Amino acid sequence: MKRTAGGFLSRLGTAMVTSALLAISLFGADGALAQSLDNYRAAGQVGERTDGYVGIISANPDEQLRDFVGNLNEKRKQRYQAIARENDASLEAVASRAGQKLTQSARPGTYVQNPSGAWVRKK
Repeated sequence: MKRTAGGFLSRLGTAMVTSALLAISLFGADGALAQSLDNYRAAGQVGERTDGYVGIISANPDEQLRDFVGNLNEKRKQRYQAIARENDASLEAVASRAGQKLTQSARPGTYVQNPSGAWVRKK
């Protein structure tokens, strides 16, 4: 039986969250992927969503940006699923927790989604 989001969030240790976020941020040894994400963030084309995934902010994103975000979010989902399995938690609970941490730790000036779903620049 899956644990509830509230119970899961209170039990998930800081070390595990930090480890998961580091893996999510860097995707292992794929420095090029992390660099591309940083470049898209700095250009204001993408931001961190509250649900743990990256969102496109650009009004008219090109195919390369759409493909990049799709691939990135698929990698995040795979990582969240692994963490959920390891902790007998739901995918949604893990992704939501990661979303909280990723929006909180975003660099000033980059876009994050606020709780109402609007894109705002992080101060």
